[in-house]
Amino acid sequence: MVLILISLLLTPLSAAVAPPDGSTLQIRRAEYEMHPGHVAIKDHFGTTYFMSPKVELSDADVRSAEFLPAGDGRPRVKLLFTRQGANKFGDLTRSHLKRPLVFLIQGKVVMVPLVNEVAAGDSTWIEGLITEAEAKGLATAISSRKATVR
Repeated sequence: MVLILISLLLTPLSAAVAPPDGSTLQIRRAEYEMHPGHVAIKDHFGTTYFMSPKVELSDADVRSAEFLPAGDGRPRVKLLFTRQGANKFGDLTRSHLKRPLVFLIQGKVVMVPLVNEVAAGDSTWIEGLITEAEAKGLATAISSRKATVR
């Protein structure tokens, strides 16, 4: 399972979107059209997405995150889910195929990847428009649960 990173953001959101449970990582659905309760966000290309208020996965669902470059040297991050997290992520990708997700670190949107296939197994890769430094920072932030995204 690979999530293709279609946009990278470092946009702080309002306090209403900040993690109420203190989690570092949140994964939420995004849509191309407004739905009740959704929040409008923009990527660095200016594309508008509408983020769901519901947190689908959080820190509790991820066992580890690791920076592992692809064979051709492209930066990428491997997320290893807990058993429950893997089930939740599989269900999420099945129901949200070919649509975007929003990844938040400490209440800040860091990426809006497109789900390109249904997740099977206990891990996923995040790759695409991301630098090595950003990939390493993302892996550290998720793994440490306390690093700050700038």
